[in-house]
Amino acid sequence: MPEQKHHAGATDNIVTDKFARQVKSEALVLRPSTGLLDGQSDSQEYINALVLNRKGEALVLEKTAAAPARGVDWRVLHGWLQEKEDPLTAVQRHLQQLCGGHSSQWFYLGSYHSATREEKLVGHLFFARSAHTKPECTPQTGDYSMKWLPLRLLRYGLIDGRISKSSCALTVSLSLLTLLDLQ
Repeated sequence: MPEQKHHAGATDNIVTDKFARQVKSEALVLRPSTGLLDGQSDSQEYINALVLNRKGEALVLEKTAAAPARGVDWRVLHGWLQEKEDPLTAVQRHLQQLCGGHSSQWFYLGSYHSATREEKLVGHLFFARSAHTKPECTPQTGDYSMKWLPLRLLRYGLIDGRISKSSCALTVSLSLLTLLDLQ
């Protein structure tokens, strides 16, 4: 088996089994945008991840709006961290819970802070390649249904507004840039 490389840049931290502990530590201890240390925060923390399967298709959660003029809304894998859970463990847990999936190629894209008068949020963004999921898995989660889409459609979704949530758009954009870097 060829040796896997680890890149130290913020957008190309390859998380493999060999380096998972180091990147888990970086994700928990180093949060450059917030200045938070050791996972201490009064903020709610969440994860977003663009997940690609072995065919290079992207996992998208799609919601058809009740109003026809609104069209569809696409989201990436997302979820909240549990108490004392690190971001890498959380994103892996959410992929497993959604569709029995896993990936050994995780890329940490960064952690970002946003705040309103009502809440403070810290989002941890990831990108995963070559994800394995159960073949029969096409779950419905709330109002969203899971789909696998070609990257071309994902790019169009950024342009035409199907990916309207800013944290999802940022996750997709950083993931596509990371993917270009890897080619």
